[in-house]
Amino acid sequence: MASLTSTLLSPLSPAPPPEIIDTLLALIPETIAELPSPSSTPLYALHALTRTTQDLVAARRLRAVKYAVTEMARERELAEEGRRWIEQEGWEDRLARRECKGVCADVVGGFEKVCEGWRERLLAGAEAVG
Repeated sequence: MASLTSTLLSPLSPAPPPEIIDTLLALIPETIAELPSPSSTPLYALHALTRTTQDLVAARRLRAVKYAVTEMARERELAEEGRRWIEQEGWEDRLARRECKGVCADVVGGFEKVCEGWRERLLAGAEAVG
């Protein structure tokens, strides 16, 4: 039967005799019944993984949008505060007191403190490496 099978599988072999064809046709339903059916568990697991991934992506997008909206609201508040500050009266008194100079000095001083902290951390890191 092994030589029969190898002969039947060769594309160059002649067609089998009718009695062999009848035997093979009778074996087909038995062979199909004996074939194992694939498990659907991996398919369900893959579907669950896909769904979880989609939920995670949606949650990340939602979080990013919420953060962006919060930042936009904060920027709008700061812009409104700046407009109110500019539109307040008494500019002559403010100019005489050099109020803008004090505000700018506070901002620059804060920036310098942050930069100094960075400088100290970089120096400490360089000493630790060296």
